[in-house]
Amino acid sequence: MSGSEPIWATAIVPVYNGAHCLARCLDSLRKQTHPRVEIIVVDDGSTDGTPALVAPPVKLLATGGRKGAGAARNVGARAATGEVLFFTDADVVAPPEWIAKALAVRAEKGVPCGGGGYAGPVREIFIQQFAHEELAWRRRGRNGYVETLVSNNLWCERELFLAKGGFPEAYLAASSEDMEFSWTVSRDHRLWWDADNGVFHDFASTLRGYLRQQIRFAKDAVPMLLGTPTLLNGGRTHYGKQLFVEVACTGLGIVCPPVWLGVVAANFGFLAAVARKRGAAFAGKALGLVFLRNFSIIWGVGVGFWEYFARRRETS
Repeated sequence: MSGSEPIWATAIVPVYNGAHCLARCLDSLRKQTHPRVEIIVVDDGSTDGTPALVAPPVKLLATGGRKGAGAARNVGARAATGEVLFFTDADVVAPPEWIAKALAVRAEKGVPCGGGGYAGPVREIFIQQFAHEELAWRRRGRNGYVETLVSNNLWCERELFLAKGGFPEAYLAASSEDMEFSWTVSRDHRLWWDADNGVFHDFASTLRGYLRQQIRFAKDAVPMLLGTPTLLNGGRTHYGKQLFVEVACTGLGIVCPPVWLGVVAANFGFLAAVARKRGAAFAGKALGLVFLRNFSIIWGVGVGFWEYFARRRETS
């Protein structure tokens, strides 16, 4: 291949029971403006007929059972032929320039791994609007060199990805494996976060689904953060220090309710911004959801510590 020809990129989509959303994701990947894109779907034991939605030239692989999103991504990476791997999820819609923009950043910045956040929700319903607006606020001004990335908008040179061992496979559902992998890479390589190259994400669409997701994220983050305490400083990670502070205030407020004013203060800028954009009623509902989310995180952290020390007792 001559140096003037575009490189091959491989888009990898892990999926478990994604029949309701996979076709939309694949359609967006087929419409990429970059001319050489291999698409691989890795089924992780779906029971809803998901594999039937995949047809050539999209390649269909399988984990051979319920192994988790990290394991599914690794299966796809090992089978990929592209020089650069692009990871996303079945509930994501990628803009047409997603891969082309990332490859341009790779060439311009000379970085082997990078990614970005979200361009917006797929559906304009409150819970998805809140999730997008809250994440966008938390990551405001985040553009440049970072230490962690998110797996539904992450790219990495294949050779480096395999050398680092891929994603951890300890998590059954998508959780903290993206932070662990990108943190490992960032120890000896620079990562680039492109705030202008986001994807559209079909966030949890019900309150129950959203809160259960927050509990799972918090639970799975415990062993990761205990193993890598430096992540707690927020720094150039996608957690940020504010979340730790307001969750702590939420917990302390259980025994001293006035402390809850700290949660309101921590979110004042966010609430003012969404009030201007979406109205005062939206901001009021958002404040209530902030508290519910924080209580869910506290619950997840508690379960995470319990499971962590229970495992340590079993192995001691």
